[in-house]
Amino acid sequence: TVDGSISISCPADQTVNLDQNCQFALEDYTNDPQTVVNSPCAPLQSVVQRPLAGTIITSSTLVTLIATDQAGNVDSCNFTVNPVDVSPPVITCPADQTVATDANCLGQVPNFTAMASATDNCDGSNVSITQVSPIAGSFITANSIVTLRATDTQGNSSECTFNLTLVDETGPVVSCPMDVTVGLDSNCEALLDDY
Repeated sequence: TVDGSISISCPADQTVNLDQNCQFALEDYTNDPQTVVNSPCAPLQSVVQRPLAGTIITSSTLVTLIATDQAGNVDSCNFTVNPVDVSPPVITCPADQTVATDANCLGQVPNFTAMASATDNCDGSNVSITQVSPIAGSFITANSIVTLRATDTQGNSSECTFNLTLVDETGPVVSCPMDVTVGLDSNCEALLDDY
């Protein structure tokens, strides 16, 4: 300030949401209701914002407002705009899967996370994929729906599902009776029973 006859107060630090392109366009904070300019001795000439309104940001950015009156007095203030990622990642599940049952008619659930893919508007492919249910390694007794979840670095998540079908690949076990001796009839023939 040149002679203290002008003052400007900035808005509080701002938390804003990034868009689907992981960007935020700075607003015009010179007209923000929280921006207060007091210029009692000379008419206000201008309030300038740096960076300008409309500037695209992707990370925390310091914004400066500079007020100037017609006498050449200047005052400035600063605040921070903090953009946050609120968009969940996009996850793609594998196609429906099958699992063979064991001798006890149980199917052990594989880990399907490597078969899924996920992307995020801000984190790219840096997304963790977990198997929510059924848990990998667990056993199921009936057809099930598998749920996978993708989580980005900000904790945003989304889920997808697919069907897991049990397939019985264990052949039946048959036990034969003991050897049987039968008598021949008058035609020297024997009629086989239904064994």
